[in-house]
Amino acid sequence: MTGDARPRRPRGPRGGILLYDGWLGIFGGSPSAEVSLPSIGQVNAFPVDVDWTWTPTEGLIVANDVLGGVFFLNGLRPAAGRPGVPGEVIYFDPRSSDWTRMRLSHREWLTWSVSGELPHFYDGLLWPRWREDVAALRSDQWIAVLPSL
Repeated sequence: MTGDARPRRPRGPRGGILLYDGWLGIFGGSPSAEVSLPSIGQVNAFPVDVDWTWTPTEGLIVANDVLGGVFFLNGLRPAAGRPGVPGEVIYFDPRSSDWTRMRLSHREWLTWSVSGELPHFYDGLLWPRWREDVAALRSDQWIAVLPSL
């Protein structure tokens, strides 16, 4: 047997998941330069060196959408002004500049995000050529709309 026996890292996107034709990006374990999707560690400023005492006590950003909306998993001590309970996913709505309770755990939210409910959640925000506009963006770019939709 010749060559390197170590497993090879797969090519292509691996930093997370893009859903609804790229409208929603769920952050994963490794950054993906191919589509400019940062890792969950980069988005949440995890320490570069392992620090066993570090913890994201306020919570974690788990996803964002192309309009600047943010899905956030509440930590053990959610920051003042954020609704919900520890372990609940909440949504920052850029239209209202306010947080909305999803009333879902992270597992439930992940199931919801792939269940086909995203078109209903974003009802009234989609324009005729939104798919083409979103396809032209990198995963680290957003669309600013003023006044908001």
